Amino acid sequence: MTQNIYPLWKSTLLAAIISIVANIILVTIAKLFITTPSYFPELLAFSIALFTFVGTLGAAIVFAIIRKFSKNPNHVFKVVAYIVLVLSLIPDAMLYDKTAGIGMGPVITLMLTHVVAAVIIIKVLTQHTRPAK
Repeated sequence: MTQNIYPLWKSTLLAAIISIVANIILVTIAKLFITTPSYFPELLAFSIALFTFVGTLGAAIVFAIIRKFSKNPNHVFKVVAYIVLVLSLIPDAMLYDKTAGIGMGPVITLMLTHVVAAVIIIKVLTQHTRPAK
């Protein structure tokens, strides 16, 4: 099986598209089982798509910088990306407010969107991007 290798901009676009679709599917399925307050815009399709796209662009910029200066860019990027993933879950966890009607369901769903996007972005950028010159 041949692996497709792309320039960074194409890998970034591919990662963004796959991540956005996966996250919208995840949230759509989750909403069948959780109650989401109407004032919780974080789980709207537009919000998911926008923030997933921005996160993908951010990851691609970091990956481009790491590729420029590291002898082992894939490993370094993975370490940085997983640290950023863990840190990105902290603000999500702080959204939990049972008195305001924001239960664990929406919060965990939002956290899962970060994990899904991170896994896809890391895999696509590190395995499908042409090596830097």
